[in-house]
Amino acid sequence: MIPLAGVLGLLFGALLGAVVPSRRRWLQSCVCGLLLGGSTAAVQLLGIAPVWLYALVFPLWAGIALIDYRQHRIPDVLSWGSAAVALAGTAITAGLASDWTNFGRATAVAGGCLAVTAVAAMLTPLGWGDVKLSVSLGVMLGWQGWQQALWGLSGAVLCAGLWAAILLMSGRRGDSHFALAPPWILGAVAGLIACVLIVG
Repeated sequence: MIPLAGVLGLLFGALLGAVVPSRRRWLQSCVCGLLLGGSTAAVQLLGIAPVWLYALVFPLWAGIALIDYRQHRIPDVLSWGSAAVALAGTAITAGLASDWTNFGRATAVAGGCLAVTAVAAMLTPLGWGDVKLSVSLGVMLGWQGWQQALWGLSGAVLCAGLWAAILLMSGRRGDSHFALAPPWILGAVAGLIACVLIVG
């Protein structure tokens, strides 16, 4: 089966990488295209549904990760936009299937992520853009199941911890300038895919 979602992701990722300012725009475009194309292709090939919704959310996440990495900020239009698309998409899917169990779990996980990150933002240098990002992460992971959500969120935390450790060892400070969105998104997607491959 040809992973059409992956092909579209590759093209959009390359375009996104070319648009965001960078001294090595060509390299940024290649990396962004490969990551986005690979993640959307994996979702389609592994049968993680609904594929169309991930194909819509992943590009928004890619934009968030790239802008946060380059400019240390997350635009509201992307953070709230990804949350709105995730909520609307899962609601539509649940309505068409006349089964709201997955949607209820997705909103519960998203609410938990929002509450935890909001408290963290008030006590630590965690940015409010990251708090808003956690909503869409919670929805998309929670939709798949409690176990998948646990794997995805654990992957996000682990990836962020490893990235912070790398920055500290390289002499960079792990303060408010730390771009958290890229490792969160990468870890969440990797954790979800790992759960599907290992647990089934």
